[in-house]
Amino acid sequence: MRAYGENIIEKKIVQKILITCTEKYDSIISAIEESRDLEKFTPTELVGSLEAHEKRLNRRNENTIENAFPSKTNKWS
Repeated sequence: MRAYGENIIEKKIVQKILITCTEKYDSIISAIEESRDLEKFTPTELVGSLEAHEKRLNRRNENTIENAFPSKTNKWS
């Protein structure tokens, strides 16, 4: 929209990104809304926060999968 000459404030972009996120991001969105000043929060910072949250979720899921089938061997026998 900026390419067509429309002046869009960053706050509006941040709000649109937050609105379009899925339920998976509800907890981080709530935390961002409570702890950040959305007037000064840039879209770049928001995307960085959302990516960091997604990486944490992926790490947690990887750990869960690795622990799903623990070895039943006893190394002392």
